[in-house]
Amino acid sequence: MQQAQPFSTLVSALSRTLRAANACLIDLLAQEGVTGIVPSHGDILMCLFGGEPVPMQQLAQACRRDPSTVTALVKKLVALGYVEVSRCPSDGRSRRVSLTDKGRALKPRFERISQCLLEVQSQGIDVREQEVVMDVLGRVEANFRKEDHEDEDNA
Repeated sequence: MQQAQPFSTLVSALSRTLRAANACLIDLLAQEGVTGIVPSHGDILMCLFGGEPVPMQQLAQACRRDPSTVTALVKKLVALGYVEVSRCPSDGRSRRVSLTDKGRALKPRFERISQCLLEVQSQGIDVREQEVVMDVLGRVEANFRKEDHEDEDNA
């Protein structure tokens, strides 16, 4: 049996790492008493903590997600009472998302959770190694994004 090249297992390793990180995140959310929220809501909430209201299209771009995915995630956050959706005053067809009081109350919890995640992910890894990892992962992501665009061009 031929052994796989180390780089050929990168996507698998990334997938396992993401699952482990999400499990850690879910545990931290539970410890903070946050219910109903899943890891995929995090980018949306973090974007809204930075300033609101945010147009739905801008939110999708900031989260690097398909607009339909963001719409579904926002609907869940609306149902949980963390955000509300309203029409953009400048364009009645567009929607914008803002935090409710309940959503704003999450900010200090998310800050604690984010700090804990940073501490866990950095254990035993010095700053230079973290910089190298971020550089390499950025290039790998760019490679996949480039391939996606090439596939669209050839379609």
